[in-house]
Amino acid sequence: MGGTDDIIKVINIPDAQATITYSNNRNLIPEDIDLRAALGTQMLGRLVGKAAADHELMHMVRATRQRRQTEAQTEMLVLLKITGDIEDFELQHFREETGYIFSLGESPTKYIKKLHQNCVQSLLIALNLTSTTPVWTRNLIESVLFYRNDGKPIFCYELEGRATAFTASPFNQIMAEETSATTERLLRQSSLKTVFRLLRQSMDLNSDNLLSFLSAWTALEILVRKIISEYADSTPNEPMTKQSSTNNQAAGEKPAATPSKFTLTNQFAAISRTLCMPDAEEDMKTFTSAKKTRDKFVHGEDVQIKLLPSESTRNLVSKYLRLHLRQPLNTAASALLPPAS
Repeated sequence: MGGTDDIIKVINIPDAQATITYSNNRNLIPEDIDLRAALGTQMLGRLVGKAAADHELMHMVRATRQRRQTEAQTEMLVLLKITGDIEDFELQHFREETGYIFSLGESPTKYIKKLHQNCVQSLLIALNLTSTTPVWTRNLIESVLFYRNDGKPIFCYELEGRATAFTASPFNQIMAEETSATTERLLRQSSLKTVFRLLRQSMDLNSDNLLSFLSAWTALEILVRKIISEYADSTPNEPMTKQSSTNNQAAGEKPAATPSKFTLTNQFAAISRTLCMPDAEEDMKTFTSAKKTRDKFVHGEDVQIKLLPSESTRNLVSKYLRLHLRQPLNTAASALLPPAS
C-alpha cells in the first residue's frame, strides 16, 4: 500500500458488528491477541495453575509485535474484526490474574468460528474479484477473544474462531470500497459457496502448488457446472447418448440435448462465448491446457509440480466468476464489481 493511510470500512453482517481495516501497520492487530498467544506458549511448559510472570509475558508480546512489524513491509494487512454479544457461559479450570482471566475447557469458540467463517471467505474472494492484480493471502492470526462486562479479557484455550488478519496485494481507497461492498454481496451467494472455498484455498500462500492447482481446477469445474444452465443456448451441438437419441426418435421428436449432456469443455466454450467472446479462443486454450494437466495427474501420469498452471487456472476462475456475477440475473451481487480483465 505504500504510504496510503489506514482504510477502515464497516460491513453489515447478521447479529454482529464487523469492520475491515486495510493497512501497512501490523501493530493494528490488538495487543490482547498477542498476550493470549504468549500466555499459551508459556503454559505449554508449566503446570496448569502456575502463573507466568507478567514481565516474561510482556517481553514476548513486545518481541512478537516488533518482529511482525519489520517483516514483509510490501504486503498489506487486512484485519477483519467481528464483535457481538454472547450468552453467559461457565468458565472451566480458570484462574483470574490482574490483567486477564485464563481458562482451559469448553467455550463458544467453535460456534463463533462456524458462524463467521463465511464472512472471512467472502472477504478473501471479494479481494480477488476487485483487485486489478493477482491476489495471494497468508493467514497471520486467527483468534477469538471474550471480554467480561468489566472489560477484562478472558483467554479460552481450545480450537480457534474468526477474528482474522490476512495479507494481500497492493490496495487503494477505491478498491477498499469495492471489496467491502462485494463482501456483503457474496455473503448472499449461497449456491457458489464451494467455489468460493476452493478459490480461497488456491489463493493461500501456505498451500503447495499441487493443492493450489487442484483447488483452482475444481473451483472452475464446479463453477461451470453450476452456471451452464444460464448459458445453454450457446452450447455447441454434441451427439446425444444412444439411449436418449433412440427414445426421442421413437416418439417422432428431434433429439434435444440438455446442458448436462455436454462435455465440460463444451460447457465452458458456451460460457466463454457468451460472457467474453473476444477472449473466448485464448481462454479455451488456457482451459484445455489445465484440463489436460489435471487429467494426467488423475490418471497417474507424471507431472512437474513446480510447473502446474495454478495461477492461470485461478485467474480463469476469478475472471468468469466476476463476469457471471455482473450479469443482469445477478444484479444483487454485481454492483461495484470492476470489469473483468
